[in-house]
Amino acid sequence: MEYTGHKKNVQMWVLLVLYKQDFYSHVHMKYITMEDFLEREKTGQLPILLDVREPDEWADGHIDTAIHIPVAQVAGT
Repeated sequence: MEYTGHKKNVQMWVLLVLYKQDFYSHVHMKYITMEDFLEREKTGQLPILLDVREPDEWADGHIDTAIHIPVAQVAGT
């Protein structure tokens, strides 16, 4: 895996427009640290990464295996 673009700290947040109980009953999402991510990469157990940043932010740099869906599309706006 390679990081494409500028070297900088990138935080990716997923904005899901669901009621809290619906979210927890349908999606089982876990927060992992960068250290956990790198360890999983070594063992081939990478999680699915959803990058919801704006297209210009994505163009500045992203993790090559991430899926890009701008937050406006995720939120349905």
